[in-house]
Amino acid sequence: ADDVLSMSGSSQATGGSVDQIEVSGAVFDPSCGLNPVAGQATVQHVALTSIQQVTVHFHALCDGKVDVGGPGGGSGTVTLP
Repeated sequence: ADDVLSMSGSSQATGGSVDQIEVSGAVFDPSCGLNPVAGQATVQHVALTSIQQVTVHFHALCDGKVDVGGPGGGSGTVTLP
């Protein structure tokens, strides 16, 4: 309950398409219940004719928000559910 946890890893699911998530250096601090306080995640969806990818950077502040960017140049800050 009082330990800081760091996590990295990936997972992939296949069917008619491929969905993959990779988490790198996500730091969970018990003093923050809203979001990891460091690290990033990349989410990728590969279909027959398209590839979609989003990178999420976790805020150091315990504000429940992440910075999101894609290869097409779109970016912004969103609140985690």
